[in-house]
Amino acid sequence: MRHKDNGEFMVAAALHAKLSGETPNRKPIELPEYEWWQCQELVRRIGKAYARCWHAAAAILQSDLAKEVRYLTNSLAGFERTLTVSSNQPSIQSAGDICRDLLALSKEFNVVAWSLKEQTLSVTTPDIVLQGIGLGPFEIRLSWAPDQEGLEYKVIAKDPNPSSPDDTVTHPHVRDEELCEGEGRGPIERALSEGRVYDFFLLVLNILQTYNGGSPHVSLAHWHGNRCSGCGDSISEGDGYSCSSCESEVCDSCLTCCRSCDRSLCSECSSSCTRCRQTCCAGCLEACIDCDDNVCGCCRADDDRCLGCHESLQTEERTDDEISKEPDNEETQAEKPLSVSRPATSVHAHRVGQARVSARSWPDRGGRVRHFPRERAPLCRGRPVSPANLLAYQRGVRRRVGRRFLR
Repeated sequence: MRHKDNGEFMVAAALHAKLSGETPNRKPIELPEYEWWQCQELVRRIGKAYARCWHAAAAILQSDLAKEVRYLTNSLAGFERTLTVSSNQPSIQSAGDICRDLLALSKEFNVVAWSLKEQTLSVTTPDIVLQGIGLGPFEIRLSWAPDQEGLEYKVIAKDPNPSSPDDTVTHPHVRDEELCEGEGRGPIERALSEGRVYDFFLLVLNILQTYNGGSPHVSLAHWHGNRCSGCGDSISEGDGYSCSSCESEVCDSCLTCCRSCDRSLCSECSSSCTRCRQTCCAGCLEACIDCDDNVCGCCRADDDRCLGCHESLQTEERTDDEISKEPDNEETQAEKPLSVSRPATSVHAHRVGQARVSARSWPDRGGRVRHFPRERAPLCRGRPVSPANLLAYQRGVRRRVGRRFLR
C-alpha cells in the first residue's frame, strides 16, 4: 500500500511492533496429573483396607479421598479458566489496518501529528464546552516508549481554563493530564491492546464531551468557586466563610468560633483551652505564669494563673500560716513559770546536803519523841528511782533506824 507520505505507515509499523512485543508468551497446557494420581492411590488403598476388614482405616482414607477430590476439582476449574483466557486473547491488528485507522483520523480531527523520534501520536479535539463553561481544546497524546508497558496516553489542555479550587483540574474528569475513564475504561483498554487507534481516540473524545455529575474531580457548579482550606472540598460562590485571622475561606463543616470573642476561625487558626478544652483564638488564650498552659479567660484567675495553680497557691499559703503559728504557742508555754504542788505534810532536812523528806515522830525509851526520815527523795545521783528500788530503800532505812534506837 503506497501513500504520498509514508509517515502513517511508519507509525503503524512502530505501533504494531510495540503491541506484538508486549504479547505475553503462552505457557504450555498442563493437566492436574498429580491430583489425579493421588485420587487413584487412595482408591487402591481403600480397596485393600476393606479386603482386610480394616473398616476404621478405610473410613479415614475415604475422608482423605474427599479432600483430594476437592483439590482435583479446583485444579480443573483453574485449568478451564486458563483455557478461556487463552482463547479470549486480543487479536492485534496488522500494520495495514493501523495505517488505515491513521488515515481515518485525519478526516475526523483537524490536527493529527506524530513523532517517530519521541514515539508519540496525537490529535487535537475541538473546543470542549460543558454546561456553558468553555474548557478549550485538548490534545490526546498516545506514546509507545520502550520503557513503558503497552500504550499510554495523556490528555493535555491546549488553552486551559482550570477550576478555581484546583489548578490541576482542567476538565471535570481530567486531573494532572490523566483522564478519569469511568465506565469507558474497559473499551479503551481493549482498543489499545488490539491496536484500534481510531476507536481509541473517538472513545476519549466522547468522554471529554460528556459530563458525569456523579464522579467529577470538581463539579461544574463549583468550577469558579474556591476550595476549603480545612477539608479541601470545593466551595461555590456565596457558600464559604472567611477566617477572621488568616482570611482563608472555609466551608460550614470546618468553621469554628472562639468561645470568648465569637470570632470565626479555620482549623489552623483555632486552639483549645488546656483546662476546659473549648475552642478559642490565639488572642483569647494566655499562658499561666506557673505551668505555662494556655487557658481562656474563664479558666484564668486575677493573678494571671490558671485556676489549678491558683488553688494550689492558696492551699500552700494556708499551710504556711498554720505552721508559723505553732512556734509562738510553744514559746508562750515556755515563758510560763512551772507551778509545783508541794505536799501538805511538814518536811525537814535529815542531814545537811540531803534532799527534803517527809518527817515522822517515834517515841524513844525516855518518852522523848524523835523524828527520823521515812524515805529519801526518789532520786539517785540526779536520776529517777524505780518504785521497786525505792521500796527496798525505804525498808533498809527502817532497819537501820530501828537498830539505832535499840542500842
